[in-house]
Amino acid sequence: MLLKRLELLRSMNASHNELRKPHNLRTRDAVRHSLLPILGQIFNPILGAACPRLLREGDARLIQQAPQVINAVNKSMKSIGKTSNPLDVIFLTMIGGHRYIFATEVLLSLILQARGHRVRHVVCDQHLPSCESKKSTNTDNWDATCSSCWSLGRHIQESFHLPVLPFSSSQSQGADLPSDMISEIVEASLLKFFMVGQLDDSSSVQARRESYREAASKSLALGNYLVEHKPDRVIMSHGIYTTWGPAREVLNAANVPVLTYGKGKKRSTIKFNWKTS
Repeated sequence: MLLKRLELLRSMNASHNELRKPHNLRTRDAVRHSLLPILGQIFNPILGAACPRLLREGDARLIQQAPQVINAVNKSMKSIGKTSNPLDVIFLTMIGGHRYIFATEVLLSLILQARGHRVRHVVCDQHLPSCESKKSTNTDNWDATCSSCWSLGRHIQESFHLPVLPFSSSQSQGADLPSDMISEIVEASLLKFFMVGQLDDSSSVQARRESYREAASKSLALGNYLVEHKPDRVIMSHGIYTTWGPAREVLNAANVPVLTYGKGKKRSTIKFNWKTS
């Protein structure tokens, strides 16, 4: 039994070598994302509630539950069967360490795969200069936050056997967007970052504005890359801010079907929209 569990976890991470390893990753994050899931997979079934809390909760628990979640989805979808019209679906996951995003998209991906669709995820591999994980309240820890986000996203995607398109290698030149549209997306990102309703003209705002403009250009290049590859559907979180906004606008202009989602007003619900955020 022990050897079977070790072999299962080894196969879950077999393709890690194909993805760039996080740089500047803290030892505690490496242990949390790599070692603890293996220990939890071994000892949770044996010790149950007596298993140390470190192995029962948090990121380690999310990763080690992958086999059970995959089996549950496949079992529930078995009676529905395969589709006669398989689609090429790409998720713009981007922030791999965002728990709401990956929880939503992993489940959607497993269901789509069970139906016979091709599914891939674009995940940021420490390529964005500014994003929703880099907050104004944790500027001293941005490097660690960025590496931990990519590490967690990488392990989760691989544990659930979900193919990853690294953001850094999913870039193409092509269509541009109107400057006022880019500025609107950048300003929205700045308001969220500084947690204010109106921006001043300080040097810190100017510096952050340039960083978000760079992030917007990378999102734009991602949109052009996807347009070139012509997926049947693109799914992303809400589609606001520089992480997703420019890519969404490029895809909409090219008539690539885009589905966005966000939390619904009713608890534990999700709202889906075509094209808009």
